[in-house]
Amino acid sequence: MYIHGHFYNEQNECIEVHIVTRNDRTRELEIGAEGSGINWTDAPVEIESQVSDTFDVLLKYQASVRLLVKNFIPDLFCASCRDAIINIYREGECLFAGFIEPQAYSQPYNEEEDEIELSCIDVLTALQYSKYRNVGMAGVTYAAVKAAAKQRSFYAIINEVLADMTSGLDILGGHDTALHYAGSMAVDIMPARRYDIFSRLAINELLFLGDEEDNVWTAEDVLTELLKYLSLHIIQTGFSFHVFSWESVKRNEVITW
Repeated sequence: MYIHGHFYNEQNECIEVHIVTRNDRTRELEIGAEGSGINWTDAPVEIESQVSDTFDVLLKYQASVRLLVKNFIPDLFCASCRDAIINIYREGECLFAGFIEPQAYSQPYNEEEDEIELSCIDVLTALQYSKYRNVGMAGVTYAAVKAAAKQRSFYAIINEVLADMTSGLDILGGHDTALHYAGSMAVDIMPARRYDIFSRLAINELLFLGDEEDNVWTAEDVLTELLKYLSLHIIQTGFSFHVFSWESVKRNEVITW
C-alpha cells in the first residue's frame, strides 16, 4: 500500500509524508482526501534525536506520525523493520528516511475516528534488526557465510552494511544514498590520502560470525565497533550519512566532506 499526504506547519512550510508497505503500491491512500478514511491530527509529525550522550557512536533519530483513521489498516502492522518504508519531507527536502518500527503498531476502537501513532526509526536504528551479512534471512546460511569469510577493509564492510539497509529507501526516486567522511582521523597530510583511512584498514570477518549462528553480530554492533575503533560517529540526514569526530567539531574546523 502507498500512503501519502501533506500538511502545512506553523511556519507555513509544506510537510510531506510518504509510506510504502511491503513494496506494494497497487493500493493508494491519500491522507486528508475525501473518502480515504485517514486524516491528520493536530500534531501530525515529530522528529527527535535519540542521542543520550557524546559517547554514542550511532547518532540515531526517531519520528512519530500521528493520524486519525476510521478503519483498521492492517498494512501498518509490520512483522519486520523492512515491511514499511517512510520518507518525511519539508519543502522538498528529505528530513527523515527510515522504517515503521516492527511490532509496535496498535489501534483502539473507541471513536468514529481513532488516533494512531506510527513509531518510525531511521536506518541507523534499524541496523539492530539485521545480522551481519544478513545471516538467517532467506537464502543466507551461517555455514556458507562463514566458509566465505575473509579479511575485508573497513570501507567494504561499512559500505555493504549501509547499502543493504538503504536499498529501496527512496520512495519518490531521484535521490542518491551517500556516505560522507570528514577526514577527521587522517594520519597522512597528503590531500589525496586524507579520506582513504577506511580502505587502508582491514579486519577478519570471522570476528563478527562467532562460533555458532546465535553469536553472529548485528549490523549495528559491527558498524559501532569499526567506528569506535577510530573514535568516529555517524549521523543520518535524509538519504545521506556523515562520519565525523567530535574533536573536529569542538575545534570548529571547516569540514570538507
